[in-house]
Amino acid sequence: MNPDQLERLRTLRPFEPFTIHVSDDVKYSIPSPEYLLRTKSGRSVAVLTEDGETFAVIDMLHVTRLT
Repeated sequence: MNPDQLERLRTLRPFEPFTIHVSDDVKYSIPSPEYLLRTKSGRSVAVLTEDGETFAVIDMLHVTRLT
């Protein structure tokens, strides 16, 4: 997955919620831009999980699609 595609969705105004799908069939909902933090290189992202207390760190190589 190209990190620029994810960045376009994150900065879209008005924001539209989306889901990140990764290679082990886990899905991460992104209901607002604050749920996603991208590293400077764009190789990894941190996603606030549904409990609102923890982050999942995802290598962009494992992102299979965005819906």
